[in-house]
Amino acid sequence: MDKALDRTLEDWRADPTDADTIASMRAAFLVLQAISEHSHGNAADQLARSVANLLDRLHDGTVDPTPEAVSLVAEAVSHLPGIDDEVESEVSGPSASLVERIDAFASGLAGVPIEADSSPAGDPSDPPLLTVRHDGVRVTPGSFDSIPTSTAPTAAVPAALAAVADQLRFLIDTLTTMADGDPDPDEIEHLARRLAATADLVQRLKSVVSGP
Repeated sequence: MDKALDRTLEDWRADPTDADTIASMRAAFLVLQAISEHSHGNAADQLARSVANLLDRLHDGTVDPTPEAVSLVAEAVSHLPGIDDEVESEVSGPSASLVERIDAFASGLAGVPIEADSSPAGDPSDPPLLTVRHDGVRVTPGSFDSIPTSTAPTAAVPAALAAVADQLRFLIDTLTTMADGDPDPDEIEHLARRLAATADLVQRLKSVVSGP
């Protein structure tokens, strides 16, 4: 998936507002989230969840697509090779800081300083400080895991399948339009890259659905 993500990132850097590229990145990270839930349930899952949430907000227009958003997602992609083999249940170090920054950006809090809570400790049974994900689910700061976290190992699969299906429909429509006209070779090459990336996502989802 790394090569496909790198190619899509190149397209996104050229135009951060391109809805098709945002949808492609969203599909890729939803698939990554499904894979991580199924096989790891570790730091890779947390990072994928945060990026998928940000891309959801970019996709539905509640957060503006900016070069900073592209940079955050690109940084997440660069963390994937090192984080994928982790066995810890929580992200730590640079990865934890990245998750917090991604969540802050998705919440519209990028650049807003957050003061430490100096109030006396409350009852241990009191809920922690929370923010609210765009779908209304309460989440802990620095992580978009819901409270309580679902134990379903493949909870992200339906969302990933829907996102990939949307991508395939878009690509088929684009191919049909090209067939009716005189497409530029660069457009054909661009479509070929997208089709290859989407086919890779389908294969990865197949491994999750089929199981070991």
